[in-house]
Amino acid sequence: MNVFYARNIMRHWNTYFSTDSPKSSSPPCGFLKLNFDGGPIFHWKEATGIGVVARDCNGKFLAGFNRLVQGITCSEQIEWWPAYA
Repeated sequence: MNVFYARNIMRHWNTYFSTDSPKSSSPPCGFLKLNFDGGPIFHWKEATGIGVVARDCNGKFLAGFNRLVQGITCSEQIEWWPAYA
């Protein structure tokens, strides 16, 4: 494979598979933004990892926590568990 061909493939690859991820917006000043996330860790143990991050209007990290939770297997439950805990 020649260099021109390899560069051409990479140029097209980067066009179609951009790694730019969407940026989230900051909350208004005086408010906090909470991000919840979770995912299955051990399927055979029905264990799920849950995490929450709080940021201010400047995007500064204020607080966060994570926890291993047993018995949650549904993705909707995984995403909403931190809001109810």
